[in-house]
Amino acid sequence: MRDGAAVLVTGADDVEDELRGVGWEGLPADAPVPDPALSLLDHLAPAPRTTVAVALAADLSAREVRAALSLLERRGRVRRSGDGWVRADGA
Repeated sequence: MRDGAAVLVTGADDVEDELRGVGWEGLPADAPVPDPALSLLDHLAPAPRTTVAVALAADLSAREVRAALSLLERRGRVRRSGDGWVRADGA
């Protein structure tokens, strides 16, 4: 970080921006959200839930949940709230 080599990211959009700098083009905006990612919506409570709590509830690895939540965040289906995640529609 001291040498300026590290980049602070605050969400999926920041990561995508950095990846574009190395030639990654990302997913098309109209690409469908995979069913396993959509199933995570059922495991989000009205109060924010951490990635680990969602992973335990969904019986998935934290890695799988992070990837799915990142995709759902880019699609506007979930958002960060404090230290956790909530559905963007508030349901």
